[in-house]
Amino acid sequence: MRVFTQYWKNETWLASTSAKLDHAASNLFRERKVGRGDRIYIVTVLAGRLYVRGWLEVDAILSQRQAQLRLKDTSLWEATDHAIAKRWHRSSTDRILSMKDVRRLVRPDGSRPVIRNGAVDGQTFRGVQEFTAELRSY
Repeated sequence: MRVFTQYWKNETWLASTSAKLDHAASNLFRERKVGRGDRIYIVTVLAGRLYVRGWLEVDAILSQRQAQLRLKDTSLWEATDHAIAKRWHRSSTDRILSMKDVRRLVRPDGSRPVIRNGAVDGQTFRGVQEFTAELRSY
């Protein structure tokens, strides 16, 4: 299993407080080689802190049309790639990762999230990012 984060814009995050995590949309899942059995954590950065809403375990990456048919929903986010969950978990409250936990995150190339003046740089998590297995414990 590989581990990814998908960044939600702050306005999407704040407007989707009760969203199910049975599906996620992006133009980057196939490019990043997200596949069946991988885990995607839904995150955002607010006021320099990393928030985690929950995760989904990928069952399939589908096109927009395939996802609409499978989920019986024509109002999905517009994107080329749709991750359909095999199983998912949404925290009862959004989890804020401590700076210590954020500093433990590592990408496959060995790089770490950027932290400036005690705040997480939001650009570090934009789009779809892969991290090592350490993120699994969240």
